Amino acid sequence: MPVPPPVPASDSGISDVDLRGAIQILAQIVASQTQRSNVAPTSSSQPIFTGTNLEEDPQDFIDEMHKILRVMRATETEAVELASYRLKEVAYSWFELWEESRGEGSSPAGWGEFVDAFIDHFLPAKTKAARAAEFENLR
Repeated sequence: MPVPPPVPASDSGISDVDLRGAIQILAQIVASQTQRSNVAPTSSSQPIFTGTNLEEDPQDFIDEMHKILRVMRATETEAVELASYRLKEVAYSWFELWEESRGEGSSPAGWGEFVDAFIDHFLPAKTKAARAAEFENLR
């Protein structure tokens, strides 16, 4: 079996492969701890989006997830997997349907594609229009 070429190390001496492995392990640990504790984490420590609470802002969820994923140095596809873990109730059902609609055999979704679909679905057109008008009127 051929040996894969070595992965270049980052400035910290940790390879991207090691970092991705650590991210996957961390996600598994968080999932198992959440299941064991049966306590929903607070939204301030870990963003959650249900799609049922009118107080939830889908853009806030995306912004918070983006911050976390940037620190974790998640790839485009890892970002989608990790964000989907933070979706609950209606939002997770939407995610499953969205993934199925992409078709079997399609390449894994990237962060940008996920964000576009998520915002299109969960941010009402009226709110989008109001935010666009507000942005245009900034001085």
